[in-house]
Amino acid sequence: MYRFPGAVQMTPAWSIALAVFVGGALGGALRHLLSRAVARVTRTRWPWGTLMVNVSGAFFGGVVVAAGTLPARPLTAMLVAGVLGGYTTVSTVALQVAQLSDDGQVRQAMGYLLATLGLGLAAALLGFGLGGA
Repeated sequence: MYRFPGAVQMTPAWSIALAVFVGGALGGALRHLLSRAVARVTRTRWPWGTLMVNVSGAFFGGVVVAAGTLPARPLTAMLVAGVLGGYTTVSTVALQVAQLSDDGQVRQAMGYLLATLGLGLAAALLGFGLGGA
């Protein structure tokens, strides 16, 4: 097999990084599509889409981690760090809380933050329980 001079060889570390990269692109696209779809349905400024994304991401993360049955390390990295890392988002939550607060909707901002944390934790625990069963 011919090797190009100066080419990066696919070591295990590179194959895992590539898997995370591909998974992150997929997760980010899924987040965008679901958030927009929910926003079209709810027609409100309250960030229901981001809440749904983060809660479902916490649930699936709990399932994947608790199941521990994924066959290969690159696949685990692609799903957990890549897809779920790109799918869920702390930065969007922070910006939406700041925007709601700036709009004078401080109660809604705090409710959103508490709902994100509380429902996310509950979903992760549920997923962890189901994944370990």
